[in-house]
Order: sequence, then C-alpha cells, then structure tokens
Amino acid sequence: MPTQLDVYVGDSGNWELFGSLVNDKITPNTKGAFFNDFVVRGEAKTKFVKVVAKSLEDCPENHKDLGEQCWIFSDEIVIK
Repeated sequence: MPTQLDVYVGDSGNWELFGSLVNDKITPNTKGAFFNDFVVRGEAKTKFVKVVAKSLEDCPENHKDLGEQCWIFSDEIVIK
C-alpha cells in the first residue's frame, strides 16, 4: 500500500504537481492484504499524466519478508 501518491500533469518534460494524497489509514504494523482506491479530483488540460506512488523502503517487522524491498502493484489507473 503506498504511503503517498502524487499525480503530475505536463507536456514537453515540464511536470506540475496536480494533486497528492497521504495514506495514513494503514500503518506498517497493520496485518493482511489491502485493496484501496485512491482518487485525485480536478480538471486540467494536459498531454501527459505521471503517477508516483511512494512506499515504505523495506518490509516491516511483522512482514514475512522482513528487510526486503517493498513493492507496490497497480491494477488500474483511470483518467476521465
């Protein structure tokens, strides 16, 4: 689960932060598998969208892969 999600818009290599979310609902000590929708709302005319999800750097103590690198997987990114 990402700890933060940043959405940027831009064109020609110039990126502007469009929106940001901080995930403080799930802590490193929370057990289980999690599925969550993260929504950033607003309007922008842009050519490109970049989504940056930040995670814990290493798996926490209660994780079966303690000390290994954390991974984030995304199933869908919807832009309307």
